[in-house]
Amino acid sequence: MPYTRLRYHIVTGTHNREALITPSVESLLYPALQMKARDIDSRILAVGGIPDHVHLVAALRPTVSVSDFMRVVKTGSCSAVREECGTEAFRWQRGYAAFTIAPHDLQGILSYVNNQEQRHANGDLWAAFEQIQKDD
Repeated sequence: MPYTRLRYHIVTGTHNREALITPSVESLLYPALQMKARDIDSRILAVGGIPDHVHLVAALRPTVSVSDFMRVVKTGSCSAVREECGTEAFRWQRGYAAFTIAPHDLQGILSYVNNQEQRHANGDLWAAFEQIQKDD
């Protein structure tokens, strides 16, 4: 049986980077993201964000592509938020950014993702991970 350790730091935004992730949406969204990841035999090790985007640290099986993972978690979490909130307003942007994580970098990335609100408040950001754009 092959051994793999495929970890990704993934960033995606709300449609047009609108501030759609309110505290009440966040309380539904983060568990929905984790549940949808489990549905495709993957795990979200950390999730954090601010009102217009989220960061995920995800562990994927080699049979799950990043694009399939994102399609499932974005579609499923969007549906869950819309259903629970009774609104069609919540939407993700089309794209995302994905970075592989070396094992020796994992703890630092987990800390970065888990402390997104504080890092944004302090302006203590890693530019490469914050460059996702608005939809065209």
